[in-house]
Amino acid sequence: MKSRPFLNFLPNSRTHDDVTLSLLDTCKESQHVIKGIIERTTDDEGMLSEALHLHDDLQQIISKV
Repeated sequence: MKSRPFLNFLPNSRTHDDVTLSLLDTCKESQHVIKGIIERTTDDEGMLSEALHLHDDLQQIISKV
């Protein structure tokens, strides 16, 4: 699995500012789009693998905030 350096930039505190909440909303919206890609991808294992990894990364981000 590729390293995703953006995971290192997550806030460690529970203080949420407008930027954090906006990024969280964007991650949640993106996760729905990625789920759709996963559901529709049947013949491209590379794309499916990347979409699954991205979905997992987004889930990690969402669960940390």
